[in-house]
Amino acid sequence: MACDSRVSDSGHTFVTRMPKIFRLPNKALLGCAGDADFRDVITLLSTATLKKLPTRAELAATKCDFSGLLVFSDGSIFSNAS
Repeated sequence: MACDSRVSDSGHTFVTRMPKIFRLPNKALLGCAGDADFRDVITLLSTATLKKLPTRAELAATKCDFSGLLVFSDGSIFSNAS
């Protein structure tokens, strides 16, 4: 998994750098894309399991423009990309 570290304001002005790949407490690896503040998504996915993934409604409730990959230790991969 690879990503950039750029965060910008409306995609035009470079603002800062931040990590976009995270090892979650549930041992899953989360790769995030885009410039959104995805802390609420990270919190939600930190307790996800293969048998209990967040619902679309729970993800939508974060009101985050989020794109990413969630990879569990068994190699199962979930993405919200269409």
